[in-house]
Amino acid sequence: MTKLPTAVLGRTDIEVTRLGYGAGHRKPMTEQQNQAMVRRVVDSGITLIDTANDYGNSEEMIGLAIFDRYSEVTVSTKCGCSPRGHSLDARQPLSRAAREPRTPEDRPH
Repeated sequence: MTKLPTAVLGRTDIEVTRLGYGAGHRKPMTEQQNQAMVRRVVDSGITLIDTANDYGNSEEMIGLAIFDRYSEVTVSTKCGCSPRGHSLDARQPLSRAAREPRTPEDRPH
């Protein structure tokens, strides 16, 4: 596989692929289909995944798909927005993300 071109992300020292995966356009799919798709993205060499709390359950689905591959990717998210377009306190989604399950085993059954 050809290595994808990379660049430094903004003002960080994090190197990511210039080609990223944006999760805002996902069509309805099963959890298994979503996990397979996100894993194929990572398998293809893409190291930047973009999501947001207003992309439905995108953050959770991505987290479940790559829980064992976090070291391979950089996940960027946005805060201060909601699915209905209302402005939120930026701390709200960050606090929620910190409480969410990180692995399939962490999820409530």
